[in-house]
Amino acid sequence: MDAGMSTVREDGSPIHQEDLAAELGVSRIPVREALRQLATEGLVKLNPYRSAEVSALSMEELIERIELRLWIEPKLIRIAIERITDAQIAKVASILREYDSGEKPNWRSWADINCRFHVAMYEPSGRGLAVAFSERLLKETGRYRTRMLRRSGLAKACEEHAALLEQFRRRDPNRGASLLRQHILRWKTLCLTARSY
Repeated sequence: MDAGMSTVREDGSPIHQEDLAAELGVSRIPVREALRQLATEGLVKLNPYRSAEVSALSMEELIERIELRLWIEPKLIRIAIERITDAQIAKVASILREYDSGEKPNWRSWADINCRFHVAMYEPSGRGLAVAFSERLLKETGRYRTRMLRRSGLAKACEEHAALLEQFRRRDPNRGASLLRQHILRWKTLCLTARSY
């Protein structure tokens, strides 16, 4: 559910506030607030009587989110490349280097790194609402993307991310938008080919 939680929970599995508070050694208040935040991000479904469950997306819902990314993110990256500063490029590059730690992939943190990398690419666009919406889509689909990458490997995704960063350095918005579209389409194809996640 969240990188800070000690137990990985499957889609649809129940989360009881009291049990989670005991597991984490905190009171129910921060647990309740964390679950509310996760619910606003679509990651948790809140139920009555202090329980919740891990949200699950159907294949149709997952594909819809990928298609929304295809509509929004190429435009964002195009604008961002036109406006980005050297300091902002350095920030994107710094996040990209986190993939190359030399350690075995930590799949739970990989989704977070991936989300931060994409958001950092889009922030220079100055389109705060669209960037926030893209971030939400990335968070809602992160665990599914991670499951697919566990099967197909990180190498291709890392290669595509490096190519995207290079377009910022070259200040090439058209090529950046084209590569990003291919990157997202590859993820969509992996989902459709697998038919399960």
